[in-house]
Amino acid sequence: MMFAKVNGTKIYFDVEGAELVPEGDSWRKKPVCFVIHGGPGGEHIGFKPFLTPLSASMQISGRRPSRLDHSCRGIDSHRRKDS
Repeated sequence: MMFAKVNGTKIYFDVEGAELVPEGDSWRKKPVCFVIHGGPGGEHIGFKPFLTPLSASMQISGRRPSRLDHSCRGIDSHRRKDS
């Protein structure tokens, strides 16, 4: 699992498939497909069996929702201020 830090928040995501593939004497960049889950509590993993075959022709990237994994600002980021 990879992450990017955006405005102080770690955003975790999965990547499937290579970014570059050999093409003759050089390398070609494959297109990227960003998978977005359907709503709160959703996850892109359910799409994986259908999308994995596409990774031969494109790179698949899906964000891991913050409440289901490690994406967060800090340990208290999801607690209510008044609790």
